[in-house]
Amino acid sequence: MHPIGSWLVSWAIDEAPDLDFDYVNLPAMPAEAKGNQDSVIGVATGYIVNAKSPKQKEAAEFMALFNSPENVKKLIEAEVTPLAISASEGQEIDTRSASLSSLLNNAPAVVLPPDTGYDLKTADALYTAIAAVLGGQATPADALAEIDRTLGR
Repeated sequence: MHPIGSWLVSWAIDEAPDLDFDYVNLPAMPAEAKGNQDSVIGVATGYIVNAKSPKQKEAAEFMALFNSPENVKKLIEAEVTPLAISASEGQEIDTRSASLSSLLNNAPAVVLPPDTGYDLKTADALYTAIAAVLGGQATPADALAEIDRTLGR
């Protein structure tokens, strides 16, 4: 088990095409837990125009041109991974990639992974706890208690 983000799916498919693997979304926490329990951890992979940008219209026009079918085809020919949906037209998509795309697209909320969404102390405590549980060194309850101790809760 490898606790990491959605980007690992496409990377693993490219780097180890014969590897038999799949992914799971993290299970919901108990009912009294904070946050949207139907959320999915993910990151924005693509181009984003800042809401405060004075050049929103120009940036959107450029992105539309850059991601046009003609330019996406040129990116693919140059072995650059395009971010446009049209990149997959006429190509078979791996079932894991398709189901992951559906999971992310249908999530009511997408939250940042700990290493980008939390302060470093919290992220380190979480990843240390995950490693302890997956390595058989702690139960989930003990790992959570250690997180609380580490963060002074």
